[in-house]
Amino acid sequence: MKKGKETTNLVLLIIATMTMLITLSIVAVAAPIGPGTVTDVSSERRTTPGYYQSATTDAYAGNVTSMNIDAITITNVWQGYYGNITGTIVLANSNNQTMYDWNIGTPTGEVFASNSSDITWGSIGCASEAQANSEEDGLGIAETDADGLNETFSNSTPHNQFTVASRTFTSGNCLATSLHNSTSDKQDNLFTNVLLSDGADIVYTALLNNDQLGFDSTTHDFQLIVAENGQAGDTTATTFYFWVEI
Repeated sequence: MKKGKETTNLVLLIIATMTMLITLSIVAVAAPIGPGTVTDVSSERRTTPGYYQSATTDAYAGNVTSMNIDAITITNVWQGYYGNITGTIVLANSNNQTMYDWNIGTPTGEVFASNSSDITWGSIGCASEAQANSEEDGLGIAETDADGLNETFSNSTPHNQFTVASRTFTSGNCLATSLHNSTSDKQDNLFTNVLLSDGADIVYTALLNNDQLGFDSTTHDFQLIVAENGQAGDTTATTFYFWVEI
């Protein structure tokens, strides 16, 4: 009986150990998840004069006039998103029945967006300039456009170290850009975006930074821009898929 009990305990120990190893393996290959909810609070754009609305100056016979003209036009390439992240860590079963949960008061991690719903997170890496060029071509963005991908993201913009799907990206390794803060400055490592790719699709990525004053002088956890084709008056909407890793 004693030997039988020892054998039973050994079997249970092996099962428990195997279960722990399987659980740890799942954690090791953890990938970004689809958020529980995404709520659009508002969507707006800058108001600018119409294309044919004029400005005035006076002309005098015999005069030659030196003048400087400053014009503002809305980008036909980019859509912006901004907002806040709330998160919860849960201990739950496959039926989403929670045994315990922990509120994440200060989320860290990333928000991801792509026009593809099928990202292979195990292959995620920094997007190359060639991949950025390919994304531009697919969106009809000319290489000479001032607001193209390679004009917006560069290797010269610093970014902090971050981790996606258990892969660590060292500081300054990816194409990155800094978005405006409340004083219209592009402050390094405040609202940072990086370009990632799984080899097939671009993944636009915002590094979370809790409660920072954003472009509109209110606090945000992230600001994110994604490339969208608005060339030649194209107003067709593109569906973007969002993930978060906290």
